[in-house]
Amino acid sequence: NIYTPLIGLDTLRQATLIGAGLIALIGFLVILVIERSITFTLSIRTKNAQLRAANQRVEETMEARSRFFAWMSHEIRTPMTGILGMLEQLGLSKLDSDQSWLLRTVQNSAESLITIINDILDFSKIEAGRLDQEILDVDIVDVVEQVAHSMAPVAADNDVILHLRIDPSIQTLYR
Repeated sequence: NIYTPLIGLDTLRQATLIGAGLIALIGFLVILVIERSITFTLSIRTKNAQLRAANQRVEETMEARSRFFAWMSHEIRTPMTGILGMLEQLGLSKLDSDQSWLLRTVQNSAESLITIINDILDFSKIEAGRLDQEILDVDIVDVVEQVAHSMAPVAADNDVILHLRIDPSIQTLYR
């Protein structure tokens, strides 16, 4: 070696050992980084698989819930439709004014219940992405009167006199 006379054999050996040590240390660090990268990658893959499985379970649960809502809505709606039909038939019979008022209250309550059932069914349709929108005109006076009629028995039971006054200047139809 041409450098040996200049720096000495011991110094050259020492430098070689230090260089070899540094190369070994760098090699060790590279292996450690690779090992950690592989471990991290495997951990990420495991977590991703767990997340996919959890997501699948959530989707299956949501689908089961939507099917349940649709089934329950149908099963409740069928007898409620029968009740409304019978109430309509009862309305065709001879009733005094108190009986007519009570009949209208029961009919309004049954129709409200049907609306709630339909809303539940609509919710399951929204989740499934199958909801069709419907635009209707709503008579606000009719809605307020229906609410007042349905609340009147509760008010009377509590010795409360319920008065309804609707300002004639308000718009009655809303879309």
